[in-house]
Amino acid sequence: MYPKLSIEAQKQLKIASAFRKPFTITELKSFPVRTDFIELKSYFFIEADLGNRFYYLHPIVREYAYKTLKSDENEYNQVHKTIGDFYLSQVRSSRHFKDAKFISALLETIFHYKRVNYIQGQISVGNFIASQLKQSLRELAKLGETNLAKKLYEVALKTVKDDSELHQFYARLLEDHHPTYQAEIKKHYAESVRLTPDNAERQMNYLTFLAKNKKYELAQEVFKKAILIPPCKSNDKIYVPYAKILLEAGKKFEAEKVLKLALQNVEKDSLSQVYVMYGAALAGQGKFEQAEESFDNGIKIAPMQNGLEDVCIAFVKFLVERRKFDKAVAIINDVMVKLPTQKLARLYVEHSKLLRQQGKEKEAVEVLETGINKIPSRFNLYSLYWEYCDLLKSRNDFSGALKLLKRGINHVSPEHKGDALILEYVKISRRIGKYEEAEEVLKYGIEKTPVGEGLKILYIDYSNLLIWKNRYDEAISLLDKALQRLPRRSHSAIKRKKKEIIEEKSKRKNKVAKQVKTKPETVQKSIFSLEKPVDLEEMHNCEFKEIKGNNPTGSISSLVDEYVVAWLNSMKSGGKIYWGIRNDDRIVVGVNVDYRTRDEIRRVVTDKLMQINPKIPPSSYSVEFFQVLDDKSLPIQDLYVLEVSVPQPSSEVMLYATGKNEVFIKTDSGKKKLDVFELQAETIKRQNLRENHK
Repeated sequence: MYPKLSIEAQKQLKIASAFRKPFTITELKSFPVRTDFIELKSYFFIEADLGNRFYYLHPIVREYAYKTLKSDENEYNQVHKTIGDFYLSQVRSSRHFKDAKFISALLETIFHYKRVNYIQGQISVGNFIASQLKQSLRELAKLGETNLAKKLYEVALKTVKDDSELHQFYARLLEDHHPTYQAEIKKHYAESVRLTPDNAERQMNYLTFLAKNKKYELAQEVFKKAILIPPCKSNDKIYVPYAKILLEAGKKFEAEKVLKLALQNVEKDSLSQVYVMYGAALAGQGKFEQAEESFDNGIKIAPMQNGLEDVCIAFVKFLVERRKFDKAVAIINDVMVKLPTQKLARLYVEHSKLLRQQGKEKEAVEVLETGINKIPSRFNLYSLYWEYCDLLKSRNDFSGALKLLKRGINHVSPEHKGDALILEYVKISRRIGKYEEAEEVLKYGIEKTPVGEGLKILYIDYSNLLIWKNRYDEAISLLDKALQRLPRRSHSAIKRKKKEIIEEKSKRKNKVAKQVKTKPETVQKSIFSLEKPVDLEEMHNCEFKEIKGNNPTGSISSLVDEYVVAWLNSMKSGGKIYWGIRNDDRIVVGVNVDYRTRDEIRRVVTDKLMQINPKIPPSSYSVEFFQVLDDKSLPIQDLYVLEVSVPQPSSEVMLYATGKNEVFIKTDSGKKKLDVFELQAETIKRQNLRENHK
């Protein structure tokens, strides 16, 4: 039939075959051809959608026409170039980078220029991305479109090789979302520093990357060169982050040397943070008097609007470790007088913790009540409710905790972490058997919470509650509504949960019902009785650990991020790990921890989990202590079971890594660290899974 077409119709058909997706009349107007398609329509070679807006070819017709187009190299090149030019004009005229049409036009431009190796066009695209879209690409990555952002960075860097900021942004993207690309990350950080050696922030990012990945010798070389450059020599951004990582790695002497140089060179306005870090380095070596002097110097010169709050909290924590409670209280009171109201929330929390460590719970409550009544709800007020709730739970006053949280939910808006209070309310309600109240507050939370990560977690938590009540159809309907309301980046977790519910409904109702009854949320607090077995069993989503040494903080911190990463990589429903239960016989032995140690463990665990890459929101996991009871069901002083609850993975494709860039997966017998070959295989498997879902 093709030879019977007129020359005009053949030309129309060949041009149409070059489009890899449905096209409009507007796109065809870039060519000197008619757009009525009368002849092509009569042979059914071209089809239109119901509104005659988009046109497309049957795949067989397109394949034949495209082969014909390729037979004439000049015509083939001209068609793709013209289409690329059209899409580039659409890109340049757009004002909305996040708009799907814009992204589509940009990708089509790149596709058509590459098809004919049109170098000048590719350079134009690269220059446009580098000059106009750098900041927007960072936003794109935050929206979860990391693979698309990666492709666009690569396009820009092929043509714009001397843009330091572009290298910097790309290295950060890889470090946050593709941490296994170590050589690439290092290359782009190094290039950003080479192009702008006097930029302290870029020097700092390169240094911290090297130090995090234990490339200490190279980091030292970079550091020595950086502080020879005048703008960097006096900038605290070079010294403080680098010293912090050295301290975390146990290299206290090296950190002290870095900070001594900082004290000599950094401008006075930035010295307070240096003094704080220097104090920490000295304290780590047992030089406590010198450390206290350094903290004193830091708090004296800290700027009131920027830094005083952080210096105060660091100093107070140091003093508490030294059991110098009176001086810690005096410093908090002195600083609270100086700071504006919106900066007081953290100090009220720290003051409360300090009083609790001294056994002054009544005074701690008074401090928290004062803060709640004084500070406007938009200024981190949720942290006061969170600390207050923890205090009540430590007394096993769960009814009081629920009453407080209800007050907090009405006081703190979802935009300011009110969703975290809702989740805590649900958790406690389910623990003490108040399931109707849990459901009501979840409904309220879903109605009031703005679109974001918190809302996704609320939907999943509500679906879990409905599953426990065997209300499978309602759970599925709820998740369908979530898919309509939530952005695309949240869909994979919701779809995975929905699929899990459908499978449970059809195949494993009895088994699931039995497992759900043994979930810790549904068990009364008396489950943790000394020398008694728990009703739970070690499964894929449950792990028991006994602490045998005298360092519970060290034992927990050495493993917690590995298990969390393993569960995040499991592509299943998360899990819980319990310290204080023997794994061989499920007997409760508890962990002996006073208030100070519990607070330290919470901080250490949170710090560890915050280092996981890609980042997970703090509201998605929990760290809770449950008091162990004696044979008379009375709480035993300072004996607890620690529960760390791990969130459901948010992506089937993403692989999570610890702060040491180690990747683990969960197995039925524990966890397994992936070697380089297993890592490659797992990555390929997940990419294939994503393609199949598409």
